[in-house]
Amino acid sequence: MRIRATTLFLALAFAATLPGCGSNGAATSALEAQVVPVEAVKVMTDSPTLPFEGAKVIKFTVSGPGMSDASTSYDFTAGGGALPAFPEGYERQLTVEVCKNTCDATVGDDIISRGRSVPLTLFKGDSRNATVFVSTRNSFVPLTLVGDNGPEASAMANKVRVGASVTTLDDGRLLIAGGAKVKTGAGGWYRQEDLESITADAEIYDPRTGVFTPVSSMNLARAFHVAVKLGGPNRADRRVVLMGGFTSTGGPSEITNTVEIFDPDSNAFVLEPTERSLAGAGRALFTAAQAYPDQKVIFLAGGQASPSVAGGSWQLYMVDTGTIGAGALTPGPTDDPSAVGTVRWNHTMTFLPAFGKDASGNTAGAFVLMGGENETGSVDAVEAYLVDPVKNGQFSIRRDESSVTALPVTGRSLHSATYVARQGIVYVAGGFGGKALANPIDRIDVYRVDARGFNPDEYLVMAAPRGGASATLLDATTIFIAGGRGDSGATSRTEVIVETVECQDASGTPPCYRVPRLFSGRTPDMDSPRAGQAAVFDSTRRLFLVGGVTDANVAPDPVLYNPE
Repeated sequence: MRIRATTLFLALAFAATLPGCGSNGAATSALEAQVVPVEAVKVMTDSPTLPFEGAKVIKFTVSGPGMSDASTSYDFTAGGGALPAFPEGYERQLTVEVCKNTCDATVGDDIISRGRSVPLTLFKGDSRNATVFVSTRNSFVPLTLVGDNGPEASAMANKVRVGASVTTLDDGRLLIAGGAKVKTGAGGWYRQEDLESITADAEIYDPRTGVFTPVSSMNLARAFHVAVKLGGPNRADRRVVLMGGFTSTGGPSEITNTVEIFDPDSNAFVLEPTERSLAGAGRALFTAAQAYPDQKVIFLAGGQASPSVAGGSWQLYMVDTGTIGAGALTPGPTDDPSAVGTVRWNHTMTFLPAFGKDASGNTAGAFVLMGGENETGSVDAVEAYLVDPVKNGQFSIRRDESSVTALPVTGRSLHSATYVARQGIVYVAGGFGGKALANPIDRIDVYRVDARGFNPDEYLVMAAPRGGASATLLDATTIFIAGGRGDSGATSRTEVIVETVECQDASGTPPCYRVPRLFSGRTPDMDSPRAGQAAVFDSTRRLFLVGGVTDANVAPDPVLYNPE
């Protein structure tokens, strides 16, 4: 098939013939790929916005579990070609690269553009169609779908969604639920008095097609709630649990303790009965995640609560049962373990899979809570809650008293905490040192898991102080930081933490070390200033940014970042 760079679509096909039960003793499987060029809206200086500008070579690579990468490339200006032959199986992902010469990753700017399909399952007799959106490397691109006349903009049904939840479903689609509109002139974006209206709307974004599809609304309008995807290694469960949040029925907003469950098979939300609501209080601006995935048990902590003292506690919640355990956060006002602990919201909670030891001396994971704020100001407490194994049908969460510590310099809220497993580090970036967006912070502190704490002299410094930014792990060690708000308002700035190799001297003389470094100016700014956005690394290995507010408290359009 003849391919030209000027066409809107580059349709290529691959067919594999395998032994089977057909009349001729074979079953045919086929993968067809449609390559869709997408023009970038923000790139680095001197980089093209058009993905085929200056290109002549196209390269196709199929990768997946249990196989070596299979690749083929050719000069598409001179003729056509086919996809590479590859063994069938699970999670086959097609990568398309558009290049100047040979698609050599070691040659500076040879690879101009890149795109990936979602992971696909392909076995005997299967026929799959993959759409690959290709855009300039290290760029921001608009969300795009394939219409009748070619690529066109993909629009959300409702983009006004500060405080919405974004959840990755089992099939790679993203469920976007709830959110709020911020009042014009409001001093922030997350307090009850900042919110003009709250929505129950929900929609699904499909990275395979770029299409947003509205689904049935939630039973309650919610913002700054938590959504937890169910399912464990031994028990699949495709549902999503949505808990708490700010809600409104037309009057002033309030904090809810209700729980509802989204079923992707019916695209509907089911409200849980009152006895299966969060026990004791509603919560917003809290954290929650699965503690015992196979048993559908969720650990939730802190929050702005009603009554407020509940924000100093944690709960274990079992789906289809309700609350099955609770305790106080530390440090509490007394030594009584049943006493209410320090109230905190806008904190972070990070699960570390090999943090400590359980009662039998086996490795146990832990949820580590850091920072937050309350009515008296910022919180500097750092505490870990060990997840003990199930014993006689009982679930046990206990605070690891030996690891209670404090954030360096000051407390902080609306910061980020990103765990890099290969380094054994949690990077705690930015945030606010005071209440209500006061005293933005420029530090990125390094929490070392093996030491259960911080070295005050080990930190990175961002280009400008800011909180409410997103921080996303893009690969084994690279963290992408975007947006946020500082003293001068919301920013479109991005920065990246990259693990670099540094040697004893510039000639590369050993010993050499892997050292994390923060780079400003290595990634493009976003198309719009924004703070408080959600950021999800999707199944096409692009970063999906949605929600949040601009400097004028306007909802920006969602956007994608295509990494290097």
